[in-house]
Amino acid sequence: MRKPFFRKKERGRIMPGLLAVLFSVSLLLIPPTEVKAAGFLDYVQDIALGQSMGGSFTQDDYWYNYYYWDVYKFTIPQDGILNAYMETAPYNAFYEYKKNSYSLAIYSGDNPDKMITSRNINCSFSNARAVYYDTESLFLDAGSYYFVLKCNYDISAVALPYNLTLSFTQPVSSISLNKSQLKLKNGSSATLTASVLPATATDKTVTWTSSDATIASVNNGVVTAHAVGEAVITAQTSNGISASCMVTVTKSTAELIAEQVSVAKNTQTNITQINANKKKATIRYQRINGSSTGYQIAYHLKGQKWSVKNTTGTKFTIKKLKRKKTYSVRVRSYKIINGKTYYGKWSKIMKIKTK
Repeated sequence: MRKPFFRKKERGRIMPGLLAVLFSVSLLLIPPTEVKAAGFLDYVQDIALGQSMGGSFTQDDYWYNYYYWDVYKFTIPQDGILNAYMETAPYNAFYEYKKNSYSLAIYSGDNPDKMITSRNINCSFSNARAVYYDTESLFLDAGSYYFVLKCNYDISAVALPYNLTLSFTQPVSSISLNKSQLKLKNGSSATLTASVLPATATDKTVTWTSSDATIASVNNGVVTAHAVGEAVITAQTSNGISASCMVTVTKSTAELIAEQVSVAKNTQTNITQINANKKKATIRYQRINGSSTGYQIAYHLKGQKWSVKNTTGTKFTIKKLKRKKTYSVRVRSYKIINGKTYYGKWSKIMKIKTK
């Protein structure tokens, strides 16, 4: 009987090591089913932001996980938004867009195996331009990235061309106004200034609106008052960030003067008491608070002209009157506004007889 090549005890020691060697050899002979994404680095093309790049999927492209890859490297200058626009002519084969045969992905420029985002491309058709198109926007930190277009359609017979445009926008982060409150006289104007940050924002357009344009309107920051009241002026950026200013409109100088004149002309002073002596008479009348500069006292005998005296008090004594005569007396207020005198209404005429 032949002896075994290895004794039983020896086989127990040798077989585990032999199996480990065979397994290691198999790893060398059997190709892996997948490779890391960084394998696309030999296929990278540079693309400048804002540049339209023409490309096509062919059998010479990088192949990974059943997809052909076209790879573009780009750099974001500052934290902001990457905008991707993809477009292709309406080849019959591109009906496959509807079946999610195309996708895009963004990988880190520092670590090509790190995927930032990925999604299927679902193109819309433009009748006006007769093209398929799709768009993507993504906020990215400043730095370098790889933009990948992927296709798993059978391209053995025909190349599938496309155009790709990557652009960059830096959004507005804040907006402020030079005033949060503003007081205007009716008919006057003032300018509000909007400060938009960052200074390098791509679109710093500001739209101005008023909560009530009948009170205060705004045009490119210039606020004009139209009526007494309050209105909120708002400045808003294209990405929806806003700042506001409360505008209070008061009466204009002309309106205040007109109002004072109207009050002065319509004020009537009433005589409250009148006493007569031998050759004089004392008249008391109402005080007109705030709406008068002084008063006029007028008196006369029947058939004669009125005599007029000016005073600032509410008591006045008429002197040098004739004895035992009946005088007519009346009083009115007056007010000096902007150097011009405006008179109120005369009181009722009262008669008094001297002693």
